[in-house]
Amino acid sequence: MDSSPLLVSLPAIIALLFKIGIFVYARASGVHTHLMRLYLYFLFALSIQNVAEISHFYTLARDAMPYLEFTVFYAALVIAVALLLHLAISMSFRNEDVWTKYVLAGIYSYAVILVVLLIFTPWVIADLVRLRYTATRVPGPLFPALEVFVVGGFFCAVGIFARGARHQDTSPKRAKATIMLLAIIPMAAVMITVFAMLHFNVRLFNATVINPVAITFFLAVTVYAIHQHRLFDIQFFIPWSKVRKRKSAFYERIRALVVEIADLGTVNQAIGRLAETLRCPVALVGGNRSVLAFTGGGARMTEFPKDGLRGIDRITVANEIADSMPDTHALMRQYGIAAIVPFYPHSRAAASWMLLGESFSEQVYTPLDFKMVEQLFDKMAELFLDRMIHLRTQLADAQRHMRILEQRLHKTEENLMAVKDENSGLREQNSRLLTDNLSSLQTLVLGPSAAASERASAPGAEPQSQPETKTLEEYVSEFEAQIIKQTLERCNGNKSKAARILGLRPNTLHYKLERYGLVVEKKKTA
Repeated sequence: MDSSPLLVSLPAIIALLFKIGIFVYARASGVHTHLMRLYLYFLFALSIQNVAEISHFYTLARDAMPYLEFTVFYAALVIAVALLLHLAISMSFRNEDVWTKYVLAGIYSYAVILVVLLIFTPWVIADLVRLRYTATRVPGPLFPALEVFVVGGFFCAVGIFARGARHQDTSPKRAKATIMLLAIIPMAAVMITVFAMLHFNVRLFNATVINPVAITFFLAVTVYAIHQHRLFDIQFFIPWSKVRKRKSAFYERIRALVVEIADLGTVNQAIGRLAETLRCPVALVGGNRSVLAFTGGGARMTEFPKDGLRGIDRITVANEIADSMPDTHALMRQYGIAAIVPFYPHSRAAASWMLLGESFSEQVYTPLDFKMVEQLFDKMAELFLDRMIHLRTQLADAQRHMRILEQRLHKTEENLMAVKDENSGLREQNSRLLTDNLSSLQTLVLGPSAAASERASAPGAEPQSQPETKTLEEYVSEFEAQIIKQTLERCNGNKSKAARILGLRPNTLHYKLERYGLVVEKKKTA
């Protein structure tokens, strides 16, 4: 077989093999996002182009015109441009924008019409003209519609990616759009140049030889942008750019904090300084306490379910786990958390997790950013471990002191119960002694028979009744009034005689009579 078709088709063969390798890598990468699916469709359309390119060289080698190959080539090109525009819009605008759905519907409708015209009519490509090793098209009356779509599509894609590189809502999205812009410019330049030269019948070269090189470069760059989460920021490598100044200042803050960590006295101070450095809310949770420390904006993050933290044993970034850990991603979005950094997650005593607010991803998104902050987190882990060991020692001392106090309290309670029991016994004994003393006094003053009669007539004489609870003073007063009354009755109401018997002065007896309300009438003698 003549080697000329093989040599001429070698760029397309290499490009096809490269696309197959990218397709295998993309399928095995574990990334299943909407952008990845668009990228794979775009890759498939370009692979169909390469197959048509290779086939058309061998068809020409057999002295036949590759009408089918040209139709497939241009149809695949139209589909690829539509998918490229879809990819550009998805990466440069928010998915919530309703207008994008109508724009995409218009793009795909236009592409479908062009494909139908290419396959079933000669209105787009009327015929082919053979060159040395290849062929070129003879434009039909509607071929300008194809030119406008392809050339305009590449111009629009460049403009859309440029817009996304400047105005996307987050730094990672801006970095991704910038990389896509860098990748598409050579391919767009080649395609626009080829179509312009063909339009003016300049046949020095055509897309079947030149385009695979530009497409291969585009795919080599975009596979990185689509399937990697931590992207380098091209603007950082541009001297005097705003991104370079901002990143340089950020790295200086991190280095300063790494040096300063050893001098920070408490975990709260460390969390506060970290929040100032990263320009985002920070919270530290875990350990024996549910919340160890947090900055002003971190209170909401501390409500993150603790069960959701226990399975996290590496730095977890919300932007990187949308497909692999959808439940955790949803929780992080719900509580405004951009990243979770574990510290000693497998230790039951020292396990803790640091939660970083959503603005963390504005500062940290490139590989160099993560390398810097990981050094900082390692230093923070050492600090937290030292503080936790100190706190655990203090906690052990406090627990030991608490046990001693509990033992003392238990002993005191036992002593108090013994005192209460002793006091109750003394009161009962005092009550019995008082009763005995009253009985003895009645016997002494009234005589045995009167005392017995008095006790028998007293309300408390029933065996079943319980004595009324009174104070000693009340018992004495009651008994004194009773003695005075009975003495007056024995003296026939003679107060002076009663006073002598009782050993009282008359005015004292008069006072007691008034005090107790005693009125005794003198008995008349016969």
